[in-house]
Amino acid sequence: MLRRRFFTRNFRSKLDSEHIGRTANIQTFYEAPNSSDKNDTKWVDYAPPSLPQAKREKLEGAAVQVYKRRDENSNVRRDGFQIQKVLIQSPYLRNALRDTLERYGIVYDRQDIFAESIAPHHGLFFALDRVAELAKTADDEVTRNHCGLLCSVIEEIFGDTVDKLEQLEEQGKITFDLLWTLFPQQSVFATQADSTPPLAYRVKSVTQDKNRLKMVHESILFDGFRYGTHTGVTRIYAFDGAVHTFSIPDLPYIDLNRDDKLRARLLERGKKALEMQAIRYMVEKPETNVADEFTSPWLRGQNHQRVIIDPHLYRLRKAQFILKPLPGYNIGDEDSNKPDPTEPEMNGMGDTEMDRNRRVVLESEDNLLILYHQVAGYSVDKRTWEMLYVENLHPFQGDRTVFDKVVLEEAKKDILMTLIEGHKELTAKYDDLIAGKGQYLLVILSGPPGTGKTLMAESLAEHLGCPLLRADPTQSASSDDRQDLLGKRVGSRGPLAPLPTTAVLIFQNSAFLRQAEYFKGIIFLTTNLNRGSIDPAVLSRAQIHITFPSLTAPLRARVWKNFVDRLPEDVGTLDDAAVARLSVWHVNGREIKNILNMSVSWCRRKNCTLSVEYIETLIGTICPSAKKEHAANGEAGNEEGGLGGRTTSNSVKSDLLLLDMP
Repeated sequence: MLRRRFFTRNFRSKLDSEHIGRTANIQTFYEAPNSSDKNDTKWVDYAPPSLPQAKREKLEGAAVQVYKRRDENSNVRRDGFQIQKVLIQSPYLRNALRDTLERYGIVYDRQDIFAESIAPHHGLFFALDRVAELAKTADDEVTRNHCGLLCSVIEEIFGDTVDKLEQLEEQGKITFDLLWTLFPQQSVFATQADSTPPLAYRVKSVTQDKNRLKMVHESILFDGFRYGTHTGVTRIYAFDGAVHTFSIPDLPYIDLNRDDKLRARLLERGKKALEMQAIRYMVEKPETNVADEFTSPWLRGQNHQRVIIDPHLYRLRKAQFILKPLPGYNIGDEDSNKPDPTEPEMNGMGDTEMDRNRRVVLESEDNLLILYHQVAGYSVDKRTWEMLYVENLHPFQGDRTVFDKVVLEEAKKDILMTLIEGHKELTAKYDDLIAGKGQYLLVILSGPPGTGKTLMAESLAEHLGCPLLRADPTQSASSDDRQDLLGKRVGSRGPLAPLPTTAVLIFQNSAFLRQAEYFKGIIFLTTNLNRGSIDPAVLSRAQIHITFPSLTAPLRARVWKNFVDRLPEDVGTLDDAAVARLSVWHVNGREIKNILNMSVSWCRRKNCTLSVEYIETLIGTICPSAKKEHAANGEAGNEEGGLGGRTTSNSVKSDLLLLDMP
């Protein structure tokens, strides 16, 4: 430790504080007249001399008061001063300009006497055009004169700025120091980055210094019950020189008042999003590069996915942004009718709520412009919740011809279709002893692999226009999303849901069976088990059990023909003789599809036309155990699955498919 040899502390005597604060009075100090240093203000105990009453009334009677401060950059100003504050006192200006001024942040005091603008006076700049208009068109002469006075003050402040902007606007450019002029408060602008859809925002506030511009803006989102604004912040950092407005770093700028085409597009998108408040089954079709499109139905639509739009259920499942409800909602009244977000059987929006939301949003056309460009939905193909681009969503159009492709006795197909089409009407008229129970239709489809069981369910989904939901077998006991779609949506009339899982989990999952009894839809259980191996608990709940036979040569010919009819034009086709020749091969429907897929790829790679010889060559590689019918007689027991395909005791599989009627 350092020892001090020469330094000794000098302690001050204790300050006498007995007299402090003892006198019953208030001491007031005033800024000294010559106090110019902001960091070291001088104070005096006397007030500056007040103005005589007559002179004070004369000054207070001015329509506009201007307060000037010495400008540090005095070489720019001819008089060496800049306008620090503008006080608008005229009642004529108040009546004519109140809404305009308040829109740009210049508000009147509590006594409604004056409005004050402080440097840098951005609000006055944005109000300039309206002030100039009233200076020429106001009804009375006094208002026109007062507007002319205010216009001259604004011109004194921003005359040089206006000149620079006119030159830049001719080139479609902007500089960083004038960047704030693009973003008036409450204005709506658009922006679009590379390979992303255009977005629109409403400006709330803008602040700018020499290093960056900070803008607070808002867009409108839907929380599953009502629409509200979500606030975001964008920062644009200083850049050199003049740049095109569409090339502004971090925020390409598009003026919607000058781009009618984009404005119309955003309005149309907003109207479309406004109609996606309740459950809807749709198809997402991302924009496709024309060069990548194929004329063949074999490959067209490979990037399409089927989705269920359901903002209400998404709100229950996922964290949401904090939204401020739009003006127009009577919060006190609405809360009493608001659905309980913890209620699992709440189906979301009704017609009354949706009409109310439309009315609130359509109060302003700008609301449609800034309506969020994505909606919440469940991807049927990916089995995940996603935010989906509104413009990529299209109504689902089912292919009713697929049902005709199912290889099964026509009588059985007719019975099944009739019962399913009548299920919706029947559930409306019939109920179990317990309310809401027993309104499902359970159909068991059994048979060897590749005989069309899953295709049957898929074709019915196409026919009814219902979504087809799937879950991984490994997720059958723990998937929250699956439980949502079956449990939380029990009683809804939206999706058709197939949920594949293993036989053990299906047959022993009593909780799932109890939920299924309250499901107002159609349940398909597809399995390669025979009737004696199916759990009695499942059989007792099934109304229909259809067995698919093993594929014979005539049935295989029908399957081959179904796929041959869909072959792309660039690889050719096969005649009936070729189809008959291929039908003798013992392969199931799934294998036939795979063989033709690989054959198309082979022919395109080799730049040749499809032929039966090529296909038979590939059969030996793709299905090495496949044999022709004449070589398989008496040997079916040695092949896996005999005539219907190759199935062993280790390949037992069941699929559970749920169809909820629309």
